[in-house]
Amino acid sequence: REHAKWTTPVSVPAGGTLTSVSCPSTSSCVAVSAGGQASSYDGNSWSTGTPIGPEATYEISCPTINFCAAVGASGTPDAGSTVATFDGTSWTTSQVPSHGSLRSRLLGVSCGSPKFCVAVNYDGESLVFDGTTWSSVQGGAPATFTSISCPSTTFCMGVGPGLSEVFD
Repeated sequence: REHAKWTTPVSVPAGGTLTSVSCPSTSSCVAVSAGGQASSYDGNSWSTGTPIGPEATYEISCPTINFCAAVGASGTPDAGSTVATFDGTSWTTSQVPSHGSLRSRLLGVSCGSPKFCVAVNYDGESLVFDGTTWSSVQGGAPATFTSISCPSTTFCMGVGPGLSEVFD
């Protein structure tokens, strides 16, 4: 749009620096903070932050208004990562063990649907969510994932410094 512009900034009560946002529609967004909280936007205003896990840097993906997945990791090498899912009402959180390196922290997540999400880390490890559980994907990934995008349940693109790889 030729004449699009940003609106006046609005404070989001999310308990920390906002690190990621996902909007499945123009009237539904969820933002997550480094403080481990999520705030929802209903098209008019933001909700007060809801705790989703320990303080960490979070990334979020919401393919529908009733489902989101978030991953987070602290700056502590052995702390592991948090994976969380939102069912439209509440968050379910679990911990993923660390391999003792900051590179093993989950850095990105994307969902093609509520029954298909992929989370990645810098060590090339991936987790897939099937609607119920997170499972490790074995082999094939480069050792430098920093972000992933899954526009469908049959295609994802992962990227790292200077490279990309398709997950299908």
